[in-house]
Amino acid sequence: MYSDRLLEKITQVKQAASDRSSAYLFRSRLKRLILSLNRSLAQECGQEQPVLPIELIIFAKASSRNKEINYHSNRLVELANTICQPSEPLDSRWKRMWHDTKEHLDALENLLRSPQPPTGNEQSCQSQL
Repeated sequence: MYSDRLLEKITQVKQAASDRSSAYLFRSRLKRLILSLNRSLAQECGQEQPVLPIELIIFAKASSRNKEINYHSNRLVELANTICQPSEPLDSRWKRMWHDTKEHLDALENLLRSPQPPTGNEQSCQSQL
C-alpha cells in the first residue's frame, strides 16, 4: 500500500512551502513526490519505472482513479518545471503557481484518502496507491 507514504510526502511538500526561507527544501520535496507518484503508478501498471520526475503516460486500461492520480501528477510536473527553477523568485508569480500546485496536491490527497471504487471491467492498474 503506497498511499500512506505518498500522503506523507504531500504533507512534507506543503510544510516546506509554508516557510519561504526553505525554497530549496520545497523544490526537492516536490520533485521527490512526483517521482514517487510516477514510480507507484508505473509499478502498478506493469510499466518501466522512471528515474526522473517526468510526465508519465499510463496504459489506457488503467483504472479511472489511477488516471486521475496520473493527471494531477503530470500537472505537478508542468508546474515544477517552472516553480523549481533556482532563479524563480518568491514573488506574486511564485504565489500564483504555488496556489495551482496546492490545488493539485489537495486533489491527490483526496484521491489517496478516498476508498477505492469497484474496478468493473478494468483489467489492470487497479489502484493500490
